[in-house]
Amino acid sequence: MKLILIILLSCFNVVVNAMFAQGDVYKHVADQIISGNPKLKELKYEIESQHLSKKAENMLPPLDLDFEAVWSTERNEKKWSFGVSQSFDFPGAYRARKKEIKANYQANQKLFQASYINELQQAYELLIDVAYCNKAIDLSQTIVNDLKDIEELLNNAFNRGESTILEVNKAKIEYANNLVVLRDFKERRESCINKLKNLGCSILPDGTIDYPIAELLDVDKYISLLNEDPDIEYLIRVQKAKELGIKVKLMEGLPEINVGYVHEFEEGVSFNGFSIGLSLPSYSGFKLKEAARAEALAADWSTRAARIEKESSIYTLHSQAVAMRELYDLLAPVFYQTNHLRLLGKAFNGGQLSAIEYLREVSYFNESEKNFLEVEYRYQLALMGLNIILYLNQI
Repeated sequence: MKLILIILLSCFNVVVNAMFAQGDVYKHVADQIISGNPKLKELKYEIESQHLSKKAENMLPPLDLDFEAVWSTERNEKKWSFGVSQSFDFPGAYRARKKEIKANYQANQKLFQASYINELQQAYELLIDVAYCNKAIDLSQTIVNDLKDIEELLNNAFNRGESTILEVNKAKIEYANNLVVLRDFKERRESCINKLKNLGCSILPDGTIDYPIAELLDVDKYISLLNEDPDIEYLIRVQKAKELGIKVKLMEGLPEINVGYVHEFEEGVSFNGFSIGLSLPSYSGFKLKEAARAEALAADWSTRAARIEKESSIYTLHSQAVAMRELYDLLAPVFYQTNHLRLLGKAFNGGQLSAIEYLREVSYFNESEKNFLEVEYRYQLALMGLNIILYLNQI
């Protein structure tokens, strides 16, 4: 009894460790993207550079220094003046721009998050592709090994006059066809791994990668998650920044003020005073304000259009996922609970199937299982596209 318990606990630990290791693959890739993805690094520094530049532009301009000296050629008299002045926008403009700059920065933070999700989704799609290739490679390798044995068996039988050249050639063709398929899947997996490297990720080529553990939720749940979608949040914050920009243009259309100190020296007497000036608003200020209002309206409609497009995409993906899951639930017991090649091998060795019949049946079940793996792969892709926001919340 103790031995049975130990065996069960060992099996449980293997399963649990495999699940955690599987989760670690996707978590590890997510961490690699945030720390080493070239596009995200570039975007991060562009956002910071733009923010600092806007803050610098919202500061007071440099002081203006003026000096003037004149003298008479007929009389030994000199006259000179010195002045210091400062120009600044109408009070309230700097505060309005500060709010706009903050809103733009917050929007760009959401843009960064949206870009991260886009890179993460590409990486997860590649991982799912690798998992699919692993399954297809295992299947193809088993078939290739089996067909190699059959080809050698029939070739030896042909030499003994016990099989026909037709059977031998068909076995060779089936072996070659499946060998090509095996090599194609290996090349596809290698390509996926290289694409992951371009995203800043690295995985072990021979590592065990399976599909992520995920659940298909009700479509209304995915629609509600749009409120957390960074693409939508980015557009909403852009719209807010555009609305704040209307007030900025309004304040910038008001007179600019110039205040200064003046010192003059004439005929041995010093004069001290001040200067003040206003720049009169122009008609272009009104046009700029109207342009800002139009940009805010355009941002509003852009947000609405993006939400409609996202909802449409969710309904499409969910419909695909439901259809693929129905096929998966139907076929999974067929292929995961039955070893068709082993049964066919028994029938062939027992004389119940001829070589031609055996090869035909192998080809049929081979294609059927490949189609099943394709169904599973498409289901996982649709599921990942729906759950990407949920994955983000778990990171």
